Amino acid sequence: MADHSVSCLQYDVSTQPVSIHLPLSRFLAGLHLHLEK
Repeated sequence: MADHSVSCLQYDVSTQPVSIHLPLSRFLAGLHLHLEK
């Protein structure tokens, strides 16, 4: 779709630590895609 590709990471919050960096990187990726329009 519009020459964009995404990849999803399997992440289990009950067994792996949660960090602010994951939501922050997702926010920045979404912002980057939004600003390209």
